[in-house]
Amino acid sequence: MKKIILGIFTSCLALAIHAQSVLEAPIGIQSTDGDGELLIGKIWFQIENGEAEFQAYVTPVGDFTSSLSPVLSIPGSSLQFSLGDGSYQTISTFGNYNPFLATPLQPTSYDCDGNPVYAYAPVILSGNFYSGEFSLSPDFLNELLAGNGKIELNSSIGGNIIVDAVPEPSTLALAIVAGGCLFLIWWLKSSSRRRCP
Repeated sequence: MKKIILGIFTSCLALAIHAQSVLEAPIGIQSTDGDGELLIGKIWFQIENGEAEFQAYVTPVGDFTSSLSPVLSIPGSSLQFSLGDGSYQTISTFGNYNPFLATPLQPTSYDCDGNPVYAYAPVILSGNFYSGEFSLSPDFLNELLAGNGKIELNSSIGGNIIVDAVPEPSTLALAIVAGGCLFLIWWLKSSSRRRCP
């Protein structure tokens, strides 16, 4: 029975990992010699059941950002999508901003009474903010999750896709249910052994 529950849990875990994913890419202007880049923004993706929702900000830099036509690419395939209409905003946040993840604030130190002290400088993000959604095929998503994705906003601006490590609610719920089932089985077996002479 324990093996059956463990098998079901493992199968559900594999399905849950692909059910929701969070990706991001820093967006930069590549130098002409290829030795560096000027970071001017970031794009975040939340992919759930083949639907990709995105949010991005791009700091305007003259002609470099005058025409943006994003292309998401993997080896052997690419997908063009629209950023939509952006609006210029300035936001202040703490820590590593990602609109699809909660940013947990961790204390930098503790006072004499053991109370946490938070000493974070705000991060200011200014630029044109965009949002939208599009569909992805399972094969395309698998390549992105393998770390093989790139995004280009035009021929000068782009970045590599990074997969964010996220403990997903469905995965955590499955782990708790499976742990509870395994504990229940162990408890029932151990209590039945105590009753037998």
